[in-house]
Amino acid sequence: MTQASQVQLLIEYDPQPPLGGIDWDEVHIEARRPVVDKWLETGLADHPKLLAELLGS
Repeated sequence: MTQASQVQLLIEYDPQPPLGGIDWDEVHIEARRPVVDKWLETGLADHPKLLAELLGS
């Protein structure tokens, strides 16, 4: 998966994307969860209540 298609996937850009539509059957959400959780922890460090809600803590 190219860097551009990873970005497309992460922002769920699907209306006429330049790299084709996202094939959700091929996306391994659980494999990406640690990366996304880390981004959330970093980006929402100043908002612990929101972070806890998003992470289900």
